[in-house]
Amino acid sequence: MRQGDTLLPLPATEAAWFQSRHETTTLATHDGRRFVVEYTLEQLEKLLDPTHFFRLNRQLLAQLPAVRRLVPHFGGKLLVELAPTPPRGGAGGQGEGQRRKELAGGVGAASAGWGPVLFF
Repeated sequence: MRQGDTLLPLPATEAAWFQSRHETTTLATHDGRRFVVEYTLEQLEKLLDPTHFFRLNRQLLAQLPAVRRLVPHFGGKLLVELAPTPPRGGAGGQGEGQRRKELAGGVGAASAGWGPVLFF
């Protein structure tokens, strides 16, 4: 990650989500810091461990601990509320079909050592 002219290391575990907007990819950490990164979401999907990171839609790639709430939505979609909240309101993204089932089931939870993930 770049901050000015300096490159800074950031463990992947500190990344809550990545968002692509207006051809810019932003990383948000669990403590709310935000950085512009020089990777596309497609590149990040290939670099990051898929047992930890989940593509929510065309604009968001998130780590399961960033998911705060899942809300059933119209047409079988699932609204995903993330923390910290991405720009554009409270809902982080939507998942559909098989991806929705995977997310609701806690994608990667067992292999990440979290055990079952329950949403109440």
